[in-house]
Amino acid sequence: MKKGVFCLSLDTELLWGRHDGNWRLFEKNALRVRPVIKKLLQLFKKYKIPATWAIVGHLFLRNDTLPGWYASDVVKAIKQVDGQEIGSHSFFHTRFGSTPCTKERAEIEIRECVRLAKKENIKLESFVFPYNSVRHLDILKKYGFICFRGDDQYSTRSPLKKIQLLVDLFMPTGSPVYVPKQTNGLIEIPGSFYFLSARGFRRYIPKNVRFRKAKRGIDRAVAEKKIFHMWTHPIDLTIQSEDLLDDIEQILAYACELRKEGVLSIHNMRQIAKQYS
Repeated sequence: MKKGVFCLSLDTELLWGRHDGNWRLFEKNALRVRPVIKKLLQLFKKYKIPATWAIVGHLFLRNDTLPGWYASDVVKAIKQVDGQEIGSHSFFHTRFGSTPCTKERAEIEIRECVRLAKKENIKLESFVFPYNSVRHLDILKKYGFICFRGDDQYSTRSPLKKIQLLVDLFMPTGSPVYVPKQTNGLIEIPGSFYFLSARGFRRYIPKNVRFRKAKRGIDRAVAEKKIFHMWTHPIDLTIQSEDLLDDIEQILAYACELRKEGVLSIHNMRQIAKQYS
């Protein structure tokens, strides 16, 4: 790699991210997602940021009486902004790495996502596994995907590591950066930094800490000529939206400054995969 790369992916799922649990607690948040997505698209247009929107397949469908579960209008809005890639986040937001998710179940989900996207003239090439639970890569390759977001430090099951990460949330430390790699015939682009919500105890994270953590990650990507891959969920930005979107705008503006200096590229997942395959 000749320079550092900033990549941004957004797990766009509305209530499907909680469909097998406490989804009723998130109904109000889900109804506030559309204004957040509109603001994000405005920022991406302003700063010319290509991003990957990993969309749960059900959102391609239309049902105006269930706006927390169906969002064909969101897909349409994303398509209208240059540089935005629409990728897949499965059809039901299923944990692919779990025992109940057989190869047959995974193929049904992937096939349906590809079918619905094709009806909208969208070719799905990037995949983000729900819960970052990676499995069934052969199915992705079979249906034309070229890359996926790899596992990251936030998926740890180690109690000690979880405590370390909890403490780290409140400190402006940096994040890991990576070089994309070939995994089972696909390009793996691991996540670097999860831009967290302000739900629960996270509301005590001081303002600008998220920005400062991302800034350090971007600086490290530039210094080491690697990828800093930030990801979040639009629904994560529905609480304390003004502050969180301000942090995101600062991150985008900083990345643009470095792009103008010629030391940083800004790519979505598909662009990275095609460039480094």
